[in-house]
Amino acid sequence: MNIKDYVEKNEFGSDFETFPQGDTFLKIKDTEVEPMEVEFDGKKKTRYKLTLGDKTFVAGIQVLEGIKKAVKLGADEVRITRTGEGKETRYTVVKIIK
Repeated sequence: MNIKDYVEKNEFGSDFETFPQGDTFLKIKDTEVEPMEVEFDGKKKTRYKLTLGDKTFVAGIQVLEGIKKAVKLGADEVRITRTGEGKETRYTVVKIIK
């Protein structure tokens, strides 16, 4: 199938946002988390829907593991920094104690 036919016949994206380039701050006690199944390239994977107020983000396990470490260290808030695009995307989670 050529790319024109493929993009016309397939849906892309989701109803949720990924983290934007740069920094996103999440308050630990105010952020709700819910696991969800998504499909990428025909494979099912678990992602996590993080909701803070009217903002909803989808995160992979590496972000959730970073948040878990920050919580164990007493974080009240975390800063999630996204750099890169596509497969080169990297996330850094930093604890913030107030």
